[in-house]
Amino acid sequence: MSLSANKVFIGLVVVLIFLFEAKSVFAGDIVINEIMYDLSGSDTNREWIEIYNKGTSSTDLTNWRFKEGGTNHTLNQYQGSINLDPGGFAVIVDNPAAFLNDNSGFSGTIIDSSFSLSNTGEILTILQDDLITVSDEVTYQSSWGGAGTGGSLERKSASGTSNDSSNWQESAIGGTPGTNNSSGLTPTPTPSPSPTQTPTSMPTNTPTPTPKPASTPTKTPIPTKTSAPTKTPIPTKTEAYSSLKNTPTPTASTNTTKKEPVPSLVLGESEGKENKNKDRTVLETNKELSEENKTEGSILSKIFLFIGSIFLTSSGIMLARSYIRHRRQNDISF
Repeated sequence: MSLSANKVFIGLVVVLIFLFEAKSVFAGDIVINEIMYDLSGSDTNREWIEIYNKGTSSTDLTNWRFKEGGTNHTLNQYQGSINLDPGGFAVIVDNPAAFLNDNSGFSGTIIDSSFSLSNTGEILTILQDDLITVSDEVTYQSSWGGAGTGGSLERKSASGTSNDSSNWQESAIGGTPGTNNSSGLTPTPTPSPSPTQTPTSMPTNTPTPTPKPASTPTKTPIPTKTSAPTKTPIPTKTEAYSSLKNTPTPTASTNTTKKEPVPSLVLGESEGKENKNKDRTVLETNKELSEENKTEGSILSKIFLFIGSIFLTSSGIMLARSYIRHRRQNDISF
């Protein structure tokens, strides 16, 4: 192989190495977001790391590996979904029961694995399912924070460099598995209670109500019934004759003064006038009685005529029905 050929071969190898390294750094959206490597007390079975999907699509973690201490550890679904949604978190634990004991009530995604983290620092890698492509890799150190204080080592920015110490800090609240890191949380200040002023009660003048004069109810006058006029009864013939018969004949009043004698002719004329007046009264009374009898007779005659017309109408209807029935019978017989 010539010298020029060797140079070309070496150049290709360098380019391939560069491309591989570049692919390893920028390959995936699944990044290591939080590391709990040195807890207070014993670390056995209690260590965990948190991963975060910073991409825009869901990622299936089946057959992915967590590389630690030079060993590729399998990822087994324990709680939640193995598909990590955009903006989603998953916690890779050494022992699920111990983790839930330290974090009671945790309802996020738990992935079971087997590992033991170094308290001084080491390389942690997330490998995709081809076991070659690196999604993320962090070489943490105890000097970054979280060494025996009971707090985790958390990432400040998911888009920042993974191996930049300035992009990591110790958790301000001990640890936030399955949620946003304390670096992304703005603590809400507790407002100091302001002193309440006790209002001074001022005397109030209660106005005395002025009594209103009681109004005297006006009685509505009850209308009186107007008595119906009494109808003067018309005397019958017998009463008229008896009244005329019992009418006392006026007698001359006794007077101490001496009257001159009345001639007989004058007396006869006065008696004749009185008799004419009586006869006229009797005739008028008889006339009124006859008119009443005529009225009563006309009413009775109308009633009888009405009854007779009803009877004749009913008889006509019955005869018509009988005739129709007879005709129908004759038609049927034919």
